[in-house]
Amino acid sequence: LAQYQFYNSSKKGVAWCDIFVDWCMCTAFGPNAAKKLLCQPSKSSGASCRHSMQYYKEKGQLYLSDPRPGDQIFFWPTDRSDPEAVQHTALVVRVTSSRVYTIEGNTTSDAGVVYNGGCVAEKQYRLDFERIAGYGRPDYEHIDPDAGYGTDSMNSEANMMDKATATVIAESGSNVNMRKTPSTTAAVIMKVPVGATVTVNDHNDTWSQIVYNGTTGYMMVKFLDIAEGDQAYSDLSVEELAAKIQELVSALAARAS
Repeated sequence: LAQYQFYNSSKKGVAWCDIFVDWCMCTAFGPNAAKKLLCQPSKSSGASCRHSMQYYKEKGQLYLSDPRPGDQIFFWPTDRSDPEAVQHTALVVRVTSSRVYTIEGNTTSDAGVVYNGGCVAEKQYRLDFERIAGYGRPDYEHIDPDAGYGTDSMNSEANMMDKATATVIAESGSNVNMRKTPSTTAAVIMKVPVGATVTVNDHNDTWSQIVYNGTTGYMMVKFLDIAEGDQAYSDLSVEELAAKIQELVSALAARAS
């Protein structure tokens, strides 16, 4: 996260459970959208669980019950001598009538809240678990992912899809730019005619990697009518977004092991 200047100072050596959540959001949505989702200000202190929970509370987006997939869960320490202390955090990926399931960083696979464990793991807790401090709820519905925040997000295992076809569309009827990288300031490789059929290799909410007449480049999703059965990320529900984050985390955790 240092490359995004995400925090108010270097967080090298800091316990990284909360940093892990921020990293997942940045990887999935881009750093600017991630800060909005996490309710964090510019130059945030959000590498701290305590500060992160407070940011949600200040925005009215902290809930004490009824978690949803995509929430950020916070845990109290065993010792509650400091009433404001928060010890650990994770992402909620599934909820049943009795349990909440998470993906969390800097933990272990052992049951219960384990902080500073050094690995990524899937965990689960009872909904009435006394150490659950609350749930921060990102406002996924009103946040657009950053455009052109890096090609790594386009090529991650979580964002890969089977190749599909799409028709180029534009209200003006003009040709549409195919760019060298997923950015509106990137060099234009060629102009693709409206109505042309292109191959879609993969995409995120904003950009698609396409192939047209043997040339590979990037085009904004809004200019593509993807063939029925191939779902754009902008159409995903909160639950499906959470699943995508879970896939990303699992893939990267497997790669690191």
